[in-house]
Amino acid sequence: MVDIVNNVFKNKQFSDWVFEIYGNGNFLEKTLKTIENNNQIFYKGSTDRPDEVLKTGSINLNTSIFEGFSLSILEAAAYGVPTIAFNFGESSYEEIIDGKTGVVIENDNSEEYQKALEKLMTTPEILSKMSAEAYDFSKKFTAETIADQWITLFEEVDRSCRK
Repeated sequence: MVDIVNNVFKNKQFSDWVFEIYGNGNFLEKTLKTIENNNQIFYKGSTDRPDEVLKTGSINLNTSIFEGFSLSILEAAAYGVPTIAFNFGESSYEEIIDGKTGVVIENDNSEEYQKALEKLMTTPEILSKMSAEAYDFSKKFTAETIADQWITLFEEVDRSCRK
């Protein structure tokens, strides 16, 4: 992800963008050097205020090649932040409507990932529409909606067991 963003930032038209990395983990030495040498890339560490971070975000980047079900994508969408992600498994298309609430890129295709990122960064009308779509889509994953679906399922199971 850092390499992709670093390549994007080589183009001066993106000089007003920044890339913030949140979370914990170890970086390769090469990645640390890239972060140190690029004044648009910032490692922020972990946060206990993801809502504050997401309120100011524009695009969520996910470069996992495998995830079960990524809560970070849903959290970003709840704040109207669309995600660009590699196709990390069966749930990627459950969490992202490709081209509408975000973009799903085939694994290891960094070139296409970079193109998708640059397109959103240079086309504010597409980014704005995708942001609104992501926010609307996130509503199907609220606690209330999921709880209602579980209750409906339990009621159906109960009815079928009584037959």
